[in-house]
Amino acid sequence: MLSQTRVLQQEAIIKNVLSRTGVASPGVATAHVIPTDQIKFPATEAVEPIQDLIARALASRPELAQTSLQVENSKIGLEGTKSALKPMLDAVGTLQNSGLAGQRSTLTPGGISTINPYFLGGYGTAMGQVVRRISQTTLLDCN
Repeated sequence: MLSQTRVLQQEAIIKNVLSRTGVASPGVATAHVIPTDQIKFPATEAVEPIQDLIARALASRPELAQTSLQVENSKIGLEGTKSALKPMLDAVGTLQNSGLAGQRSTLTPGGISTINPYFLGGYGTAMGQVVRRISQTTLLDCN
């Protein structure tokens, strides 16, 4: 009984593939599919060594490959966790070099002030001071 049901299911699949209406058409639904070819069995089968069969079976199992990837990911995560437990040292340093330059102020007490000409000027003078200080510290470090 089960084999007859499977034959009818396979007939329905073939009818649906071969016709537009499939088994909805009464003419197609009543037709039977009759195979015209016989199943051919090889006279002899090649016998493979058991090691080759096992190797092919293991290579065909994607869940084993997925499990090995999960094991590798777990190892990497464990290394990251061990690394996070180690002490950590952070060092922050700042080096600042400023230039001081500008125009003479007219609001000096008494009206007269003595200003070092090194500090007179605008943006160019301030940048020149910065560059001179950098070159001086470089020369000092080289000696």
